[in-house]
Amino acid sequence: MQCPVLAAAMVATMATGAWAAAPVLGPQDEAALIKTVEAYSEKYDAAANDMAKGLVHRERARDLCAARGAIKSAGGKAEGWTGTVETLDAVGNGSGVLGIRIAPHVTLSTANNELSESVADYKTLIPVNSPVYKVAVGLQVGEKVTFSGQLFPSKDDCLVEQSLTMGGGMDDPDFLFRFTALAPAK
Repeated sequence: MQCPVLAAAMVATMATGAWAAAPVLGPQDEAALIKTVEAYSEKYDAAANDMAKGLVHRERARDLCAARGAIKSAGGKAEGWTGTVETLDAVGNGSGVLGIRIAPHVTLSTANNELSESVADYKTLIPVNSPVYKVAVGLQVGEKVTFSGQLFPSKDDCLVEQSLTMGGGMDDPDFLFRFTALAPAK
């Protein structure tokens, strides 16, 4: 059973060619991601038992994979997305940790420690003195921002999701993200 919200978004954008030839994922793709996550969060919470919850998790992964065609064609590159700063931190070497909430229950974040970064396939900590770091140090938690960056593929959720439990990943997912541009919202 496909998510009707994502299916409608895909049909609408396929008609214009936006999914098939998108050089980047724009704000409409951010909205489609949020709607998919929210729809499956509700189904997950209503599931009768843990086995049923596991099935809902697989269904969401399938629908995220369907959308990942656009993500893959764009190389996971998102541009012009908006959100609210949730995490501003640093690891031992000074590299930045950034988390941006794009919806009440959807976050995009870097890794949050050097060990995770050292063993991960994707490097996301923000280098000291990089353009993104220079902007981030002037921000406050709760501040609205616009940003660009990159999402990453996963065989389990179709996008790398960092929660420690399936429930956390379904109700309040934290997708791994590499920030390439950041600015206070206008």
